[in-house]
Amino acid sequence: MFRNLLLPVLVFLTLLSFGQKDCITGTVIDSRTLESIPFVNVVTADRHAGIMTDIDGHFTLCPGHPDSILFSCVGYKPLRLPFPAKGKMMVYLEPSVTELAEVTIVAGENPAHRIINNVIGNKRINDPERYDAYKYEAYDKMIFTVDTAHAKIIERAAGDTAGTGLREFLDKQHIFITETVSEKRRRNGRTTEKVLGTRVSGLQNPMFVFMLSQMQDGSLYDDKLSLLDVSYMSPLVNGATTKYFFSIEDTIIRPGAPDSTFIVSYHPRKGSNFDGLQGLLYINTHRWALENATAVPADTSSMMGIEMRHKYQRIGDVWFPEQVQTDLVLYAAVLQAGDRQAPLAGMGKRYISEVSFITDEIEKANSAYAIEMAPLALEKGHEKVEQLRPFPLTSKDLETYRVVDSIGKEEHLDRKIQGAAILLTGKIPVKFVSISLEDLLFYNPFSGYSPGLTIETNDRFSPRFSLGGFGAYGLKDHLWKYGGNVRFNVLPRHEWNIDAAYSYDLTEPGKTALGGFRNDGLTADLLREYMVQEFNRTENVILGTSFRALRWFSVKAQYHYQFLNSLSDYQYPEAGVNVSVDNSQFVYSMVEAGFRFAFRENLLQSPLGVVATETKFPVLEVQFRKGVKDLFNGEYDFNRLEAAISYGYDFPWLGKTTIRVHSGIAGGELTEHHLFNGNGNWSGFSFYAPTTFATMRAGEFYSDKYLAVFFSHNFKNLLFGTGFLRPQPQILFHALWGDISDTEHLNRELKAPEKGFMECGLLLNNLLGATPGIGVGAFYRLGSYSLDKWSQNLAIKFTLTLPQN
Repeated sequence: MFRNLLLPVLVFLTLLSFGQKDCITGTVIDSRTLESIPFVNVVTADRHAGIMTDIDGHFTLCPGHPDSILFSCVGYKPLRLPFPAKGKMMVYLEPSVTELAEVTIVAGENPAHRIINNVIGNKRINDPERYDAYKYEAYDKMIFTVDTAHAKIIERAAGDTAGTGLREFLDKQHIFITETVSEKRRRNGRTTEKVLGTRVSGLQNPMFVFMLSQMQDGSLYDDKLSLLDVSYMSPLVNGATTKYFFSIEDTIIRPGAPDSTFIVSYHPRKGSNFDGLQGLLYINTHRWALENATAVPADTSSMMGIEMRHKYQRIGDVWFPEQVQTDLVLYAAVLQAGDRQAPLAGMGKRYISEVSFITDEIEKANSAYAIEMAPLALEKGHEKVEQLRPFPLTSKDLETYRVVDSIGKEEHLDRKIQGAAILLTGKIPVKFVSISLEDLLFYNPFSGYSPGLTIETNDRFSPRFSLGGFGAYGLKDHLWKYGGNVRFNVLPRHEWNIDAAYSYDLTEPGKTALGGFRNDGLTADLLREYMVQEFNRTENVILGTSFRALRWFSVKAQYHYQFLNSLSDYQYPEAGVNVSVDNSQFVYSMVEAGFRFAFRENLLQSPLGVVATETKFPVLEVQFRKGVKDLFNGEYDFNRLEAAISYGYDFPWLGKTTIRVHSGIAGGELTEHHLFNGNGNWSGFSFYAPTTFATMRAGEFYSDKYLAVFFSHNFKNLLFGTGFLRPQPQILFHALWGDISDTEHLNRELKAPEKGFMECGLLLNNLLGATPGIGVGAFYRLGSYSLDKWSQNLAIKFTLTLPQN
C-alpha cells in the first residue's frame, strides 16, 4: 500500500521541480555614489519576465533559465549581465552623461501630452484620497547622516584627525534614527492617522513623528505639493502641459501583460516663474495611473534640497501607494571634517501594508484629530515597532540606538528638545515655568516702552493644570499692569478647559471680540496693539470654559466682570448709579458666548498642543456679549453680536484669493467701550496686520452696526519666481460701512463710516524668497473719507511672512 502511494507522490514532486522557476534577488546600485537606484527596469534577454526595482533598489525576478538579464534606467547606461549561478546579485549601473533637455516638437502635438492628459483625466479614479474608503498600516523610518553626494569630502579629509574621526563615526552609525508604525484610514471623505508606536534614538518626545508623517503624505495627484513650507505646482494639475515640458524617455512593455509603462520626464518650461518640480513619471496604461514617480524642486538654489520617490502597487483593479521616500539635504546644517564641510541629510521611507478597501472593515473616525497618538504609543512604542517592522535593523541602525540612547539619558535630551519646542511658541523654558518673550519689552504710543514679565507653568509642572501671572510698567504712562490666571485641562482630547483670570490692565474701547479660539502666534491683533493710542484703565475678572464639540466646532462661554476707569474725559449720559460725580467710572457685568466652525479642518495632536491646518471650506465665527444690569453691580444693559466668515481659494497658476467679511450689531445702553471701533491701524511706518484698516486712524470711527470686507489676492512666486529678489505681490482692497444710532456721548464726537470707508494696497511679500521673510508695501485711502493731502492718505507697511501649518 505504501509503495503504491509513494510512486505517484515522487512523480508529482519531480514534475513540480521541473516546472519551478529559479528566482533571483538583487540590488541595483549607483557605481559612483553607491546609493541604491529605484525604478530600474529588470528584464530577461528573452523578454519572458520583467520587473522594476523598489525604492531601495531591490528586485526579485523568477525568469526560468535565461541566458542573461538586462538592466535599464533613465539617466544610466544600460547593462547586460549573464544569469547568475547564485540567487543573489549586486548590480552596479554607471550614470550616463546625457542630461534631460527640452526637445523642440517640429510639427503636431507633443506625444507626451496625450499621456499626461489621460493621467489628469483619470485622477478622480486613481487618486487614493478620492477613494470612498481604505485602511492600511504604515512603517516609517528616518535616519539623519551626511549627504552621500558629499562623501568624497569626508574621504579627502581622512588625512587629518578630525576627518578620520568623522569618517569612522559615519562608517559605524547614523547621527539620528526614528521609527514609527501607524494605521491610516479613510471613510466618508475623512482621513485619519493613529500612531500605534514610535521609537526615537535618544528621545521619548514624539515631535519628529509628526514631522515625518507630514513629509510622507504628499501626492503628485494633488494640485500642489507642500514640502517644507513651499507649495510646488504638481505636473498633474489641470493645464500642466502649458506650464511644464514633458518628454517620453522610454516605454516598458511587459511580457504577457496587456498594459505597458511610459516613462515621461518633466520640468518647468523655460521662462516659468512658478515653484515647480522636475523628475520622472512612470505611467501605466491600465487606467492611466501612476506606477512610480520621482520629484525634486526645479530651483536648486534653496538652502534645503528635497527629493521624493513614490511607488504604487496594483491591488485588483485599483492603484495604491506601496512605498514612499522623502530625502532632505540641509545645506545650512553642516558637519565639519577638518577644514571641509558636509551637509546634514535626512532620509525618510514609508512602507505600506495590510491595505483594505472593504468598507465594513473600516471603522468610522470618531476622533476630531487627523493625526493622534494611540494610548501607550510612547510607553510601549518599542514593542509595537518591533512587532510591525517589515525588515530587521542594520548594524548601523542598532549602533545608532545604542549610542544615542545612552547620550540621551546622560544629556537629558528630552528636556532640551521639549525646551526647544516651547521656545518655538515664543516662550523661554526655565525648569517648570516658561517666560513669554513678547512681553519682556512691549511698546505702544500710549504707554511707551513697557518692560514686563509673564510667567506660566509648563507641562513639566503639570499637563493638566497651569498657573500664570504677568507684570509690566509703562515708562511713558507710569502705570503698572499686572494679573494672573489659572487653567484646568479637564479633557485634553476634547480641548475642554476651565479658566479663571484676573487683570488690572489697559483695554482699548470698542475692540472686536472676534478671535481667541486658536493660538495663532503672531496675530493681526497683536501687531495692531503696537499702534493703538487710546486706552482705558480696567480691572477684569473672567471665569470661563472652552471645548471642542461635534469635531469642527470650537465653543467658549464666560462671565466677565469689568470695572473701567476712563483715562480720557469721555462720559456717558445717565451712566447709572454707583459712579463718581464726573461719570468717568463704569461697571460692566457681562456673559459671553461664541463658537468657531471650520468644516473638515484637520487637527494634529502634537507635542506643542493641538495644531490646526487650513481648511478648504469657509470658516464661520460668531461672538455674543450680553451686559446684565444689577448683576454684581453691573450698570449697563446691552447686547452685542459679531460674526465673521472667511474663505481662501488657491487658483492654479494664478495664486490665492482670500475674502473675509466681518459684521456686527449692538443695542441697548452702549458706551463707546462696547460699540465697534473701526479697527484702524495707521502709522507712518508699521507692520501690516491682516483684517485691519491700514490708512484709518485708531478710534476714528465708531458704529453700533457695521459691515467690513477684506479682499486680497497673493500671486506668490508666479510673477517673480527666479532671481535674487523673489517678491510675492499681493493686491488688497478693504471697505467698511457703519452706522451709529446714539451720538449723544459727552466730550467725544463719535463718527460712523456711513458713506463707506475704502482703501487699496499693494504688498511685496517675502522679498528674498526665504521663510520667515520680510516685505514692504503701501496702502492708499479712497472715496468719501479721503483726506486733503495725498501723504495723509498713504501708509507704508512692512510685512512678515511666517511658516504656515
